[in-house]
Amino acid sequence: MIEQAEVLRKALREGRSSSLARRRGVAALSALAMIDAGLVALQQMGALRLPDPPGPFDTDEVVGSREAYLFGAPDAALGAVVHALALVLAGAGGDRSVGRHPAWSLALAGVVGGAGLATWGYLGVMFTRFPRWCPYCISAGLLSLGATALVVPEALEAARDLRRR
Repeated sequence: MIEQAEVLRKALREGRSSSLARRRGVAALSALAMIDAGLVALQQMGALRLPDPPGPFDTDEVVGSREAYLFGAPDAALGAVVHALALVLAGAGGDRSVGRHPAWSLALAGVVGGAGLATWGYLGVMFTRFPRWCPYCISAGLLSLGATALVVPEALEAARDLRRR
């Protein structure tokens, strides 16, 4: 077990593959999205009030709407969990050079893609239903879009690897 941990540690910290570079990017974007979602969740729970930049923004109107609580919890808290899962999956199994199974990349693509679809669906509601918008929600959408762009080649490569097996 300790030897496996050492192999994983070395692969993640010292690996130079394009796959690992993409997954590091996904991990960074997911970590930022998790921070963003965590702050919004704190506002949804009444623990703080985020400032709005000048312009057509009203974070509280958007994240305090009924739509933001439809799943039995603040939607941003659920988003933070999803981004945390993406962060875990980005590093799970190390790299192909040490035997990372392609299923890890497909699971990562599913989580990131699902988060991206949910975020963009929510943004569609925000842009059409609310006269003022949530800048933190927009930034989360952009982070999700960036992560999705990084997982597409990863997922295609993983699917090819599975077919060869």
